[in-house]
Amino acid sequence: MGDFNKMRVVLLTDSLGCPREELNVKDVWTERILSDNELKKITFYTQCFYGLSSKMINQTYIRYLNPDVIICQIGIVDACRRALTKKEVSFISNIPYFRKIIHDFCSKNHYFLTKIRDIHDANCLEFGSVIKNLSLICNKCILLIEIAPPGEFLINKTFNVEDDIRTYNNIIYSMHNGENIRVTKPYNEYGIDLYNDYLIKNDGHHLNMLGQELVYNKVKSFLLSL
Repeated sequence: MGDFNKMRVVLLTDSLGCPREELNVKDVWTERILSDNELKKITFYTQCFYGLSSKMINQTYIRYLNPDVIICQIGIVDACRRALTKKEVSFISNIPYFRKIIHDFCSKNHYFLTKIRDIHDANCLEFGSVIKNLSLICNKCILLIEIAPPGEFLINKTFNVEDDIRTYNNIIYSMHNGENIRVTKPYNEYGIDLYNDYLIKNDGHHLNMLGQELVYNKVKSFLLSL
């Protein structure tokens, strides 16, 4: 029988909490939290998905888990503008030859397309609503991890991404109340104030080993404080 008195924590993350070709699973902050001997008294559940938009989160399933705490690292997928809508992508994907032409065109002209088309997987109101709903599911609190500032590659690829990330981060910051909704800012610590220090350079978005270390330290410290 399991120990039902243990604190239940859901790790809810997009690709920033997942391993990549450039990042071994043992270095990812979620894996390090799960493997940490000082946190063995916690029961963890994970919802870690590449390309996770806030609108994709199965809030009903998370509610069934009856979590005490949710550690939430989302936002970059919604903040970054898209060249195509979900419906357009779905339609084009069913046309074998045409889809490659469109994919190549969108990839080559991504900055221009995101400049003329302000498309987000979830708009600001939708994003904020999901976070609010998640906070109501928790028995204790939700910890929101700020969105990492973009690197040079992402800035050059996607129009207005710096301001858009700032806007979505402001939604996260505005929800902090020190009680059931808390926010952590792992970046710009220890004199690290350049994206080149903690991001994978070839995509300007995902965290390298240092970035993962920054998040891990913040999340572990928070969990030990509960």
